[in-house]
Amino acid sequence: MKDGKIIQYDNPHKLYFEPKDEFVANFVGRANIIYEGEKKYLVRPEWIKIQKLNEGIAQGNAKVLSSSFFGDVIQYKLDFNGRKIVACTNSVLEVIKQNELVNVEILRKWPL
Repeated sequence: MKDGKIIQYDNPHKLYFEPKDEFVANFVGRANIIYEGEKKYLVRPEWIKIQKLNEGIAQGNAKVLSSSFFGDVIQYKLDFNGRKIVACTNSVLEVIKQNELVNVEILRKWPL
């Protein structure tokens, strides 16, 4: 509900994975909004794969700004092609350090 109006009435799964707009996307969870040309997409933090450069990758497309340990996940704030995004990984045994370059792969995106 926004300004007294129902924006999207749906089941929780659909609200999270297929929100109608940016407001709903942010209301039900963490959301990265990515623009490709004139199109806008939702990318949830867990829909992003992060790889260190020493894993057979020669060139990174993102820089780690910070990391936060939450027990079962690590949340990374990244500079991805000049845009700040949040990514989560359950690879908690090794934390990628601040200012390290990484490769980011977007595994899923939803048009808004």
